[in-house]
Amino acid sequence: NACVPEGCPVGSSIGNGISEMLYIGDGRFLILERCFDGKSASAKLYETRITKQATDINGPAFKYLEKPVAFRPLPKQEVFNFSSVKGLKTDNVEAMTWGPDRKTLVVMSDDNYKPAKQKTQWIVLRVTAGADRVP
Repeated sequence: NACVPEGCPVGSSIGNGISEMLYIGDGRFLILERCFDGKSASAKLYETRITKQATDINGPAFKYLEKPVAFRPLPKQEVFNFSSVKGLKTDNVEAMTWGPDRKTLVVMSDDNYKPAKQKTQWIVLRVTAGADRVP
């Protein structure tokens, strides 16, 4: 998880959220997960892929937001933590796209029309090969 503290109430403004998914090939997706801990925002990138072992959320148990007894999420593996970049303070990151030739990944946030409290960001990451894949 990006930052959810133990005992965080469900439905509060504090917690994790997936703000973007980007297909990266071979049935794999890059997930942008952001978090607000009550004081500041943080974000991580995860890789995941669709598996038959994961619970199908198109089933009837989810029609009325009921959680099945044996819920199995998609596997995910952290591939980047924005907090690992010295001096980078992420805001409300909520979008990402490939740069030219998939050699860069552009992650964006906007200030939600609150420039005194939030900021618009364009974060450009260089994509490197050799990262482990989700099992």
